[in-house]
Amino acid sequence: MSDKVILDGEVPSRDTPVDGTFDVAIVGAGLAGCTAARLFALEGLHVALVEHHADMTAFKQLCTHFIQASATPTLRRLGLDQLIEEAGGLRNGVDIWTRYGWTGNIAPLDANGQPAFGYNIRRRTLDPILRHLTADTAGVTSLPGCGVRALMKRDGSITGIELGGSRMGVVTASLVVGADGRNSPLATLAGIKAASSENSRFGAFRSYHRVALRRGTCSQCGCAVQRQDTYSLTMVALQWLPTWPLKIDSTAFVPTPATHSSDAWLHFPTPRTYRPPSRAATSH
Repeated sequence: MSDKVILDGEVPSRDTPVDGTFDVAIVGAGLAGCTAARLFALEGLHVALVEHHADMTAFKQLCTHFIQASATPTLRRLGLDQLIEEAGGLRNGVDIWTRYGWTGNIAPLDANGQPAFGYNIRRRTLDPILRHLTADTAGVTSLPGCGVRALMKRDGSITGIELGGSRMGVVTASLVVGADGRNSPLATLAGIKAASSENSRFGAFRSYHRVALRRGTCSQCGCAVQRQDTYSLTMVALQWLPTWPLKIDSTAFVPTPATHSSDAWLHFPTPRTYRPPSRAATSH
């Protein structure tokens, strides 16, 4: 028995119909979706990469634009590290200021004993590079400008997706991957609810430019933590990133993490005390 779950309000056009069978269908061609698509394809699988943006140069705007060193091995597997450097991305690490002093005085090493580094590159540059690299990968069929109108199901199992947007059609796949971000429409179609819990924590970021860096191009982050009781924690992070082209009057900021992180507390409310719910007593 075949059925489908339809997302209300999405009406696909009838231009350029698409019908095909793939090993994997990935919804979302951001960093996660493109990474998954290229890695699957490099293993010999046939992948459909569905993205609702028609513009291949689309990029995520709310981001710190810093890739940590732990991601560098994956960048190398993708063949993306050299493309990042050719585009002007900087090899980078991070120094963190705390009330106990600076971290980062000893550079971390990777598994081969070489200095570990990440990259500092803007998403405006990074996202299109990876998207084009993935679209040009053998085994990947890129479907920009397509939304997901419905999930296809058979006997309770998801067997593919029905496309909406600039194209209509059905993509059948053994595996459907949701890489469409927070509040995922695909998760909504699949009936998967986000799990969250109150924790009375928050983080605040402010970006700077033209600030003297301790170690060349290494980013700096100043952190301050106040603990109200056992269950309440508040943190503010002040971040310095190299080559950050922001139109900000840097003279308005104090370029000293210790001073500014202390002053920053004056602008944040006192955190509300949070206590975890008590567990109901059980009898044996």
